[in-house]
Amino acid sequence: MTQTRREFFDTLLAAAAVGATSLHTRPLFARAPRRSPNETIRVGVIGVRGRGRAHIGEFKRMDNVEVAAICDADEAVVDLARKSVPDAKYYQDMRALIEDDTIDVISIATPNHWHSLASIWALQAGKHVYVEKPLSHDVYEGRALVEIAKASGLVVQH
Repeated sequence: MTQTRREFFDTLLAAAAVGATSLHTRPLFARAPRRSPNETIRVGVIGVRGRGRAHIGEFKRMDNVEVAAICDADEAVVDLARKSVPDAKYYQDMRALIEDDTIDVISIATPNHWHSLASIWALQAGKHVYVEKPLSHDVYEGRALVEIAKASGLVVQH
């Protein structure tokens, strides 16, 4: 079976969302009790230009997955995302979205220089993470993220 790169990504994103809910241990950095994996997975998407809107579209197609929040610092680009998920809460500051205890998974499609820091903040808040490439701009950032991910026991997909 031949898959396009886009089809492969869609399959991978779906698997990550399902995998993110299959953990049965409490994350080290979590502040709020986690709900049962049998319930709806609530996703927050950070960065809603092209790739972020693609994330929203894929999450909307999944059963038991809800795009519960969107975030973008640039208010000029959020209108299309808000129209596609009108019930989603809007944040302009990613730190506020990451602190939202009702969110289970953070999907990161920000400009590249934010990928590592946003992922680390999400892990520290007890969230599973899907982050676009590149993961980091230098080895130090990448290693820091890997160490925090290992310590947290949370799922990080890149």
